[in-house]
Amino acid sequence: MKRIYEAALREHIRQYRQMAFLAGPRQVGKTTSCLNFAKNPAYYTWDNQAHRLLITSGPDAVANNLQLQQLRENAVTVLFDEIHKYPKWKTFLKGFFDVYEQKTKIVVTGSSRLDLYKRGGDSLMGRYFLYRMHPL
Repeated sequence: MKRIYEAALREHIRQYRQMAFLAGPRQVGKTTSCLNFAKNPAYYTWDNQAHRLLITSGPDAVANNLQLQQLRENAVTVLFDEIHKYPKWKTFLKGFFDVYEQKTKIVVTGSSRLDLYKRGGDSLMGRYFLYRMHPL
């Protein structure tokens, strides 16, 4: 079933430079919608041990895994799923976005905790737009 969020994310990625955050309750289809809207996105989930190790190695390790040093015609769509479970997720995303913004289009999915930037730490202000997914 196609959801309106797929079209919204596709348009966001096409038109804006900011990361797209897709937050919402469990089991509403956040990951499925993100995987459906993009053609072959690079997918990293905190729930996969190998992906977790790569993410905790830092932004450059993920960029090397994506081979971002190679010249590309189009930006690579990168999906970070459940990354908010990583205690330093905001620092990681800020560093990755600031360095690789021109070569990537970033989508982040997770629970409603994605909008807790107000509680201090590294600010992502101006670097993302939050979409909130609701159950059917």
